[in-house]
Amino acid sequence: MPQRCVFFDRDGVINEPPAERYVTDPSALVLCEGIGGLLRAVHEAGWMAVVVTSQRCVGRGLVDLPRLRAIHEAMQEAAAAASGGHRFDAIYAFTGLPASEAWEKPSPAMVVQAARDHDLDLPGSVLLGDQDRDVAMGIGAGVGTTLRLRYAGHAVAVDADHTVETLAAARGVIEGCLRGAT
Repeated sequence: MPQRCVFFDRDGVINEPPAERYVTDPSALVLCEGIGGLLRAVHEAGWMAVVVTSQRCVGRGLVDLPRLRAIHEAMQEAAAAASGGHRFDAIYAFTGLPASEAWEKPSPAMVVQAARDHDLDLPGSVLLGDQDRDVAMGIGAGVGTTLRLRYAGHAVAVDADHTVETLAAARGVIEGCLRGAT
């Protein structure tokens, strides 16, 4: 039976938006307040939590793949500490390298690959992002609910099913989905 999932963008959703354009060192990754509780709620509802992120910094030579893995491991350790032991179930990253070029957002390919790999129920799932390209990716993949965490200064050209200003508000929408209320 297909599994429901919450897809999370990374920068600006899981971790604070980096001061520079990219997180280039594990020590620079700072989780957003409340992400641990949200991750725990997703898992306690029996859903998966999958990261779908654009990390073009690899293709630009600012970070190599081992460093990106170290950044993601630091994210996983911080998430586990903040959530009582919960970690993201999988991480998919567009890197700007030729092997990941089909995954460039807003292409739905990254989400579709995750669905294949984990037998995910896309119409029953949720995508949480902060950019038009995140929302468009979710819509293109057939994710049932798209949710935008909106920050001041981010232009909006692609409508999400829900738009919220805080992670706490996003958690409320997602918990409604977890209960089947939306």
